[in-house]
Amino acid sequence: MNNSAPIAVTNTKLNELWHQRATLDNDQWLCLYRQVIHILDRCHFRELASLADEKEEYVQSFFLEKVLNKTPSTHQGEIHAGFIQMAFRNFLTDQLRHPANRDRVYLDTPEDGAFDDAERLDQMHQKASVDESTTQTVEQMLEEHGLNTQQVHDSALQWLKAQETWAQLYLAVHFCPDPQDLPPTLQSLADKHHIASYHYRARQLGITNKKTDLPSDFGKTAIGRWAISLGVDITPENITVLHYLFKCLCLATLSLEGVFEL
Repeated sequence: MNNSAPIAVTNTKLNELWHQRATLDNDQWLCLYRQVIHILDRCHFRELASLADEKEEYVQSFFLEKVLNKTPSTHQGEIHAGFIQMAFRNFLTDQLRHPANRDRVYLDTPEDGAFDDAERLDQMHQKASVDESTTQTVEQMLEEHGLNTQQVHDSALQWLKAQETWAQLYLAVHFCPDPQDLPPTLQSLADKHHIASYHYRARQLGITNKKTDLPSDFGKTAIGRWAISLGVDITPENITVLHYLFKCLCLATLSLEGVFEL
């Protein structure tokens, strides 16, 4: 979310919103989100020096896991800025106790040679990088998975229509357009459409990743699970087929044309 505008953080308001999380509406959730983010943005946490990802990653995860999900707490007193800072520091300590796998994995792709899995999966996605010269190869590979092009296109459209609006928006407006068209950033979309924990959601969808993510982690994302449901495992051998699946998803977003006000 955009935190550039001044945020009036008061312990009274913070306490009220926190204890009423079970009944908050969208505007109240947005207010709580901005207050929590503002509190944490102003503080330095030494635990971050020993963690692999950027502060924003952990802040977003903290809000989703400990605030949005209404994690039960034994703390019955007033919720104030100091409590939020302490809770976040405890969250970081938990992350340190379970260090992420820091191994780098390289996959050979038919077009680009090796790529580092930690680089947002950009090269793996390729945003529809199947040209005519590889079409026959893709068809043959689909047959090996018991699929044909029509089945994949139908499945992509069905999957896309079943997604929440924010996921459709991310794909149609940010992920699928060509880079030269200068698509809006995830943060600008989140600001305009009031999407909380926008970066965390993008990871869950499968269009961005953490520095330490492995190919197997992509299989846990929404897009990755869809690919696996079609019988396509997330492996180097299936890169060409995965590229084709991404292309089909992007073609399916054409059905959403005119739905979003950009």
